[in-house]
Amino acid sequence: MAVGKPNDQSIIATLARAIELSDEALGQVARITIEGIRSGHEVGSHIEAAEREMRSALRQLVLAERELRTGPGLGGHLEESPDGIAEVVPGPGADALRGKT
Repeated sequence: MAVGKPNDQSIIATLARAIELSDEALGQVARITIEGIRSGHEVGSHIEAAEREMRSALRQLVLAERELRTGPGLGGHLEESPDGIAEVVPGPGADALRGKT
């Protein structure tokens, strides 16, 4: 159905932007955590909860995008592939901390 395709692509573009913003925000939370540890502050439970919830939201956005991309009628017609996005799902949390300590 031709009427649905532009709408689906628009939704996918919006999802991709939401994923970018979520990934950036998650990176900022990781930086807050690292800077706090470096300055001798204990990481608060709210920061830890925010990181967990943001990571979960990011996973859900990636899954929603993949589901929409692989839906009937879209298949391989889109130029962008979600392969690069899969790298953000594991998240920088513990890995970022390990690399900086």
